[in-house]
Amino acid sequence: MDEVPWYVSLIVSWLPFLVLIGTGIWVAREIRAGSHTKDGRSLAQVLDDHARELRRSNDLFEEAIKSQQRRLEALEQKSRAVSQKREPNTEQDGKTARDMLNTRRRHFSGKCSDGSARSLCRCVL
Repeated sequence: MDEVPWYVSLIVSWLPFLVLIGTGIWVAREIRAGSHTKDGRSLAQVLDDHARELRRSNDLFEEAIKSQQRRLEALEQKSRAVSQKREPNTEQDGKTARDMLNTRRRHFSGKCSDGSARSLCRCVL
């Protein structure tokens, strides 16, 4: 009874390798099944769709920025054209915008620089 049949010794010696190979196959199948979304798409497809959507939104943002820049340039050109058409005012020549604003503030506060009454003040245009 010391002798074990040959098939038992074969099973005992090869069983760890067969279990290892079976476990490897099972893990590979689980990983493959886990790499898909619930709707059946692979994670690579999801990532490609996300990248495509990011590129599309970046293109839309760039187009919006260019459009706003064109609008700003058009407004600046209109502003320059209007300022060039304006007739020069001899009282305002040489005054800065801050000086004119201070003059208007003095006028509306009742402290005109020429000392005249508010109704007769000539410091406001």
